[in-house]
Amino acid sequence: MGSNSNGSNVIPVHSSSPDSGFLRQLRKGERQALSRYFDQTAPVLLAVAMRYLSNKQDAEDIMQESLLKVLHSLDSFAPLNEQSFEAWAKKICVNQSLNFLRKKNRFIEVGDFESERIIHNQTDQTAEETELPEQIDSLKLMDCIVQLPAGYRTVMNLYVFEGYSHKEIAETLGISENTSKTQLHKARKFLKATVAEYSNLKSTLSYERKS
Repeated sequence: MGSNSNGSNVIPVHSSSPDSGFLRQLRKGERQALSRYFDQTAPVLLAVAMRYLSNKQDAEDIMQESLLKVLHSLDSFAPLNEQSFEAWAKKICVNQSLNFLRKKNRFIEVGDFESERIIHNQTDQTAEETELPEQIDSLKLMDCIVQLPAGYRTVMNLYVFEGYSHKEIAETLGISENTSKTQLHKARKFLKATVAEYSNLKSTLSYERKS
């Protein structure tokens, strides 16, 4: 690995080797390694927390808790099947986010009037028709995901981004597999409808500017 500008060998955060120089430096609490760790890992974990929590302050709190928990758990980091340090840190952040939601009893939230209105305005569709929309940029898609009711959002995150099965989601959240499937289906319909509304608004604004 390369050296940084002042010549010291600091191995990137994303190294997957448990014996890397970077991890040794982190375990020793060396200032430069800690600075690099926070600079590189904080934005990654904040993005994870924001996928689960609709409130930015809550997400920032979970990010901070996760950063500290990663440091306190370094001795247990033993990558398997090329699992990276970043993936391990993300998993800790996911668990912290789920613990937060569990304490707030937000897993099974039917949704407010507006989200139900958007969903019911959609005609019944097949599973293929309710896959995540691809005709929208990733930042706007993430904004739409944050707008999901907590129950829908949690199930979608675990299924789509973390790769959980419905059985694993049910066990993790203390719900039935059918509830997990229903929440995911409604989440996809909500996203599709929200993206459609966004696209229509964007087209209208574009037309007005040209008029």
